[in-house]
Amino acid sequence: METIIKLKPSELTDLLVQQIRDFTKPDQEAEITITVKTQPGKRAVSGQGYLADLQESINQLNSGKNTVAFTLDEFEAVSKTSARE
Repeated sequence: METIIKLKPSELTDLLVQQIRDFTKPDQEAEITITVKTQPGKRAVSGQGYLADLQESINQLNSGKNTVAFTLDEFEAVSKTSARE
């Protein structure tokens, strides 16, 4: 399973790390990748830049890259944990 979480550096907390730890099973290996964008939140909204972003998103979806898949049970468990805190 692959999950992408996008956040600001100020949102990276001990609580988030604990939630990631709680979400995985003790015998599973987890991999965390950090990508720093030079212009966070800036996306093309028109023209060729928009089309390029759209095509990149389609390619990632087709390849399974940057795609999040949850079973309903997994989603409910994470949602309940997040709602309590």
